[in-house]
Amino acid sequence: MSALGLDTSVVVRFLTGEPVALAQAARKRIGEALQDGHELVVADVVVVEAYFVLHKIYGIPKGAAVKALLGLFEQPGFREEANGVAVAALRDVAEGQARKPGMVDRMMHSRYMRECDAMLTFEKASRKLGRVEVLG
Repeated sequence: MSALGLDTSVVVRFLTGEPVALAQAARKRIGEALQDGHELVVADVVVVEAYFVLHKIYGIPKGAAVKALLGLFEQPGFREEANGVAVAALRDVAEGQARKPGMVDRMMHSRYMRECDAMLTFEKASRKLGRVEVLG
């Protein structure tokens, strides 16, 4: 099965429906791709960018942005990048397990724990994650 990577702009248009012409183009192409049997891959960095765009630009509350992004992965044909950490972080936040540290900090931590001994931060809430050294 072949895969197509989605850029942040496509994900945001797909989720928000705005601007209408671009959202329609995104939805049409995604529909065609799924019909043709392609997997749609969403990279961790796209999830982070889309999260901030949805919240900061579109004014969508953080919890709703998390649910919208998680919903994307619950649709047939969508998946995270190989070895991605976004879905686990989104689920933690959506299930109320994570208020602080938030989704982005959890994603960074998960990624670092795959190859590092510890993560250095000034974010005190990150102590909850383990193998974290809080500076200052």
